[in-house]
Amino acid sequence: MGCVYLLYDDDGNGYIGKTKNLKQRLRQHKQKLDNNCRSRLLNNFECLVIEEFDDKNDLDDAEQFYYDLYKDLYGDKIINRCRPLQTQKEYNENNKKRITEYKKEWSETHKEQVANSKKKWYKKNKDKLAEQNKEYREKNKNKILERIKQKITCECGSVINYTVKARHEKTQKHQNYLSNNN
Repeated sequence: MGCVYLLYDDDGNGYIGKTKNLKQRLRQHKQKLDNNCRSRLLNNFECLVIEEFDDKNDLDDAEQFYYDLYKDLYGDKIINRCRPLQTQKEYNENNKKRITEYKKEWSETHKEQVANSKKKWYKKNKDKLAEQNKEYREKNKNKILERIKQKITCECGSVINYTVKARHEKTQKHQNYLSNNN
């Protein structure tokens, strides 16, 4: 036996869930044991059993039905993180814009913290990185030499080594060519 339930608080927020053991699930909600569960945002909530089921297999479909119904009626007041039976891929696709905005905002507010973490990581792994670079250069010596010797013809007509292309693009000859042809 199981049920679909609605948790709601004085602010009008609600959470739709399903369970096979209501007492245990309510205890988890009240103790806020699951940090991923959005019910932790509810304050002093009440519980309403929407429908009980003898067949546990009906729970998934019923939870989705009631979630859609309440979401249509109350919109953002239903605070479930995602729609029942929704895969992580579907959630990501449906919330692409919101996820991108969240990541951008998080990066902006944690910019200094991220920079410090990168510095610490680099200091910690500096010797290891140097050793890996050394091994790579030894293993790929011929490949690196070929790349260094590789000649290319720039759009301005100069024949240069591939490795000095960025420096060449700053030369007066190249700059004159660009200004005359644009």
